[in-house]
Amino acid sequence: MRLQYTALACALLIGTLSGCGESSSSQCGDGFPNCNKTDNTTQFDEKALVSHLVDRIIVPQHNAFAASLAPLESAVDQYCQALQADTVTNELNLAQAAWRSTATEWQKIEMYQLTPLSQDTQALRNLFYSWPSVSTCGVDQDTVFNDAGMINTTPYDISKRSVSRRGIPALEYTLFNSDLDHSCSSNSGAVANWNSRTDASRTLARCKYAQTLVDDIKVSQQTFANIWQGDNGYASQLKNAGQPGSDFTSVHQAVNVISDALFYLDSFVKDKKLGEPLGYFGTPTNVESPYSETSLQNISANLQAFYQLYMGDHFGSASPLGFHHFLIEEGETETAQNILTNIQAAQNRVANMQSSLKAQLNADQSDLEALHADIKKVTDDLKTLFITTLALELPSTSAGDND
Repeated sequence: MRLQYTALACALLIGTLSGCGESSSSQCGDGFPNCNKTDNTTQFDEKALVSHLVDRIIVPQHNAFAASLAPLESAVDQYCQALQADTVTNELNLAQAAWRSTATEWQKIEMYQLTPLSQDTQALRNLFYSWPSVSTCGVDQDTVFNDAGMINTTPYDISKRSVSRRGIPALEYTLFNSDLDHSCSSNSGAVANWNSRTDASRTLARCKYAQTLVDDIKVSQQTFANIWQGDNGYASQLKNAGQPGSDFTSVHQAVNVISDALFYLDSFVKDKKLGEPLGYFGTPTNVESPYSETSLQNISANLQAFYQLYMGDHFGSASPLGFHHFLIEEGETETAQNILTNIQAAQNRVANMQSSLKAQLNADQSDLEALHADIKKVTDDLKTLFITTLALELPSTSAGDND
């Protein structure tokens, strides 16, 4: 029986699978003639690799993120209650700490953007984390709408609002931005009277919007979980690749889909989170997570997640099994070790940084430049010997990009 998704789930997730009649967007990079190889004759147990990565790495991380939402909801609720009773002591700090925990767990999932998150220009992913598309003015406007319970004559419904004013980045803004004035370019529309409201009124309105944001994230999380779970869920489809009832025609295709996730390190971590702020692509851009100043913690979580997926090692697994072992089986021990060495070097470099990314951009950028170089060594190997040795396709986000 073929995979039966709801219309919503199908629109959000299926693109590389035949169930919705679309094809893969991956393609070969220039100079990689073997990446379209279809007669995979390796003796390596790819089915065991897929099952291990799904059951021991990816799904446990989904569960860790889901588990972080209850403490986050409780902390935000307690902060709002304290504001209403005018008894605030340490509640904001606790809510911020809970946000950091949830955000860190999400940053690990950022590295595991398989089809359910990446499909349809990242529609599902953006409900959680739309960065770099974030509108603080939009958050200010929706704070007003949420507080009033209406948009003009229509009841306020966050599910109908754009992703740039929802999710984890919007929640960061409501909890960490100490400037209570709105960030819109003009003092008109929904925010026309915002700056004249009392500090207490504005702080409480932001907290109420934070509660709405947490509720919205919980709804998105349930949609995400429903897609992955069950006998016909995405996890089962991956693990049963090549078998009747799976939309993956071969185990190697499932391996390729999982390997695509590793390239987040290239297109997002190396280029957007480091390269763009450093000015490597023109005028420097703003950093990720500017209000909490957790940009480096985000990168650290990304690197940890990469290590876990590459090594198949989740918190010291007794029997790790990952792409590292696949490379060794195919005779590329040197490449396997180089990737491991360089990702560990990047992890150590981030751990030893003493100030925020924003502070380093305004002072000495040498550590950030060295971190970028460490990560580039990894991504260079991913885009060459990794894909050719394992007969994989290069994601469209990295094809032809060998900087």
